[in-house]
Amino acid sequence: MGIALYLTILIAILGYLLLKKYKLEAKYRFLVVMGIILLCLAILVFPLFDTNDLTLRIINSIYYALKSITLNEEIDILANISLHNWFGWIYFLCVNGLLIALPIFTVSTLMAFINDLFVDIKLKKLKYKNLYIFSEMNEKSLTIAKQYSKFDNGEILFLNVNNKEDEFESFKAIKLSDGINEINLNDYQKNITVYMISENEEQNLNNTLEFINKYKNKSMMVYVINNTEEASTILDSTDKGNLKIDIVNETERAIFSLLDTYPLYENSISNVISLLIIGCGNVGSEFLKDATWCGTLPGYKFKALVIDLNADKIKEQMEIEMPEFLKNYDITFVNCDIKSKEAMNAIKKANDINYVLVSMETDRKNLDTAINIRRFFIRNYERKPIINIWIQSEYKREQVDRLVNEMNNSYDINAFGSIKDMYFTKKIVNSEIEEIAKKIHLAYNKTLDNYYFSEYNKRSSRASALHVKYKLYSILKEKYQNNLQKDLDSFRKIYNQDMEDILARNEHERWNAYMRSIGYTCATIEDLKKYYKELNSHKDYLGRRHPALVSFDELDKVSSELQKIGINRDLKNSDYDIIKMMLDKF
Repeated sequence: MGIALYLTILIAILGYLLLKKYKLEAKYRFLVVMGIILLCLAILVFPLFDTNDLTLRIINSIYYALKSITLNEEIDILANISLHNWFGWIYFLCVNGLLIALPIFTVSTLMAFINDLFVDIKLKKLKYKNLYIFSEMNEKSLTIAKQYSKFDNGEILFLNVNNKEDEFESFKAIKLSDGINEINLNDYQKNITVYMISENEEQNLNNTLEFINKYKNKSMMVYVINNTEEASTILDSTDKGNLKIDIVNETERAIFSLLDTYPLYENSISNVISLLIIGCGNVGSEFLKDATWCGTLPGYKFKALVIDLNADKIKEQMEIEMPEFLKNYDITFVNCDIKSKEAMNAIKKANDINYVLVSMETDRKNLDTAINIRRFFIRNYERKPIINIWIQSEYKREQVDRLVNEMNNSYDINAFGSIKDMYFTKKIVNSEIEEIAKKIHLAYNKTLDNYYFSEYNKRSSRASALHVKYKLYSILKEKYQNNLQKDLDSFRKIYNQDMEDILARNEHERWNAYMRSIGYTCATIEDLKKYYKELNSHKDYLGRRHPALVSFDELDKVSSELQKIGINRDLKNSDYDIIKMMLDKF
């Protein structure tokens, strides 16, 4: 009896360790657990059969264990267990515990097996259909899935689903409790798009790394929702094989979309793009950086006023992270409350503000501040600068879009940042900016392989793509229609060499501002000599140094210096290539 109990405990421990080490699919996991319990019960009851025939005792113990599944076995056999000592009691409790557990596991296993069987049948039918997989069912994934359900004949698969609430039944989809790395996608032939879209950004990154390890030889598109720089650093360093990985930084893409929908040059006074940023946390800081390079236009002056209770600390941090950014652009920081007299005086001193961003701690503060700022400009200047506010509540966003006063006059306040705003209208994924960015990348590369290789390549191309409409506006002026193809046709009709030179110069100035906004500094020739031998590149990605971060007129001199150390590169070519591509590629 003692040996049987020890053996049972040993098998249970080994079974647990094996299950922990090897992550099986749900149906197999249940089968293995049930098998271990059956084996343990058979071993435990083996000594209770009073027969000298070893084969008969084994058959009886297995038979007893199997019959116990249906609760159709006499329990008189348990009377054979001696209860005269503590060891007997432990033995008695173990056998009874297994007798109770086994039917429960049997029913649950059977149900899980049948459910997974039907799911497997469904999934096999999807083998030749486009498949959209979401690692979790939440508001973001549902918003994206609803788009696919309307405009695509592919199938939608939600994972990690543990409920069947009616709100999730608004469109056809398959729901599984399995995790993203518990399903097998190797047999699927058509396009597969995966969204690592958990609310836990760290989990999205970890799931992606495991997914890459499992499917790197398979061609799939994977979107990873993660707003940290860590994700870019880690995934850029990972061999992704045939997988196309795209990190979705929601704040950054929401701002790119805002700058595209409501351009900085609208309502500008005397060709001055003058910004007011109220609240310079994550959203405000990202907006300041992006707006600076986006607002670099030929014939325009750019300046920005930042008002924040922690403006001095924010400025200091930017000076550390982006050493050449604040030095080169007209950006003023005012450390005060927006409701203070100091703030109002700073705004009055600027007097030509045409574009406002409000991104404070709460939706309520943002809306209250935006309304007060609207009143301030009407009262003092009889004009309406563009006002954008960061609103994460979908209900408030919809209300802000319809905001009027008691006389039914519109406040004209633009709200952005809610889940529906970002995910329902292709602002985050498959946007027009993204399509242009791919075309820009193809101007320098034969394929898009390198585009998905690093986040630096994608973001740089997106920034250049966003600025195309700004360039067209600066050239076409009153003829500008805010229609890419029509504006490009108009641009081609009036294009000449002088215009090409102006736009190439502007592209370099924009690129300078962009590179400085992400922390790059100018590499001197002496710097270049030190790192070129090791990196075999004129760009130092790790140290964020680049020799082309000079004025457009100095590029020829820098190119000549590069040739002296064996780098044959005309640094102006990249700027001209972007302009020529506007003629040929779009």
